[in-house]
Amino acid sequence: LRIYVCDAGCAFDKIVLRAASTADIASRLGCPETFNTIHWTPVPASVPPTLDRTDIPYADSDDGTRLFYDFTDNQNAAQEGYLGVDLSSAGVSAKRYAWTAGFETLKAKKATGSSISLRDGGVIYSSDSATFTVTMGQSGRYIVTLAVGDRSGQMAVSGMKVTANGVDMLSDINLAAGRTAEYCFVVELSGTSLSLTFSGQWAVSAVEIAPYTDIASPGNSPAKANADGDYLLEAEWALLNNDNFYARASTDGKNAHFMLTGGRFGKAVYFGPNGVGNYTDTNPATGKGPRLSFTLDIKAGTYSVFAYVKCEEDDDDSLILSFDDKNVQVANDFKLTGGVYKCVKIGTVTVEADGTHTLSIWGREDGLAIDRLIVTQKSNWIE
Repeated sequence: LRIYVCDAGCAFDKIVLRAASTADIASRLGCPETFNTIHWTPVPASVPPTLDRTDIPYADSDDGTRLFYDFTDNQNAAQEGYLGVDLSSAGVSAKRYAWTAGFETLKAKKATGSSISLRDGGVIYSSDSATFTVTMGQSGRYIVTLAVGDRSGQMAVSGMKVTANGVDMLSDINLAAGRTAEYCFVVELSGTSLSLTFSGQWAVSAVEIAPYTDIASPGNSPAKANADGDYLLEAEWALLNNDNFYARASTDGKNAHFMLTGGRFGKAVYFGPNGVGNYTDTNPATGKGPRLSFTLDIKAGTYSVFAYVKCEEDDDDSLILSFDDKNVQVANDFKLTGGVYKCVKIGTVTVEADGTHTLSIWGREDGLAIDRLIVTQKSNWIE
């Protein structure tokens, strides 16, 4: 059920789903594009009462459980979907963060350029340890994604380490100057406070925190359709590197590869490090970019392929799709998604015979994050 609010100022209290026998009832909102309320009619006594919010098991009393921070030199110019963080204050209670240690040692810089996203253009860095504490809306499991590195090309990341509430999460992160990458880890919060401590020679452009739910692994068997006939493939399955789900790094010596990052559905993959370059060759034999491959047990027919993608910049928004190393297609110009994953159609494939077939995603523009892939005979996909 989706409610699309068209007029600013509209407030919703209760939503009623009526049976067909009571569906033909006059509008109680009034005419569109007007303040006229003369068309309001009382709710008939025959209409049953609505559910109370407590009857909805997934209703969350605090909707602030996804917190995305853009570490920028100007907190009012953060990437879309992010909360700006600069060094004008050690904390902003309204944005639920505070530098609880090392604030005085922090430095900030700004990198600009045609290939640098707004999110990755602002960097907070130090060679001393510092702690960034966030107050979440509730306890539970969260996935934390860090955008690390300096795209300006002036500073490398060396021996960077990250702890969460005192527990080691990431260590020995090294990135050349001009490179950025995403890293992730899962934390279990018994309370609502999450303290991230950065040490080593570190540089962070963003922190993304979202609720986390495990996605079951497919093991080493080809993917099968669900009860609706759709194939739901998690991009990170390719990192299992078994007979049916596998990945390869670039073959040009740059070690461009897909790495784990936070996703909309559990985890996802990020094509990085960002800054190594693009791979536009669509020849399966000569293309040198990284790839993700998935084996499907699939019936003959024509299928649409959709993907949940996150791209922060125009130079991050494309990939290449192939099926059995044939039917190579370029999906381009996804547009910026900010900190969220959006579903886009990336191609159409024709399966000539029942059996096992291989769907592959090739890295084309670095900096793209990919989560769930959907192979379906439906013309559209809405999760």
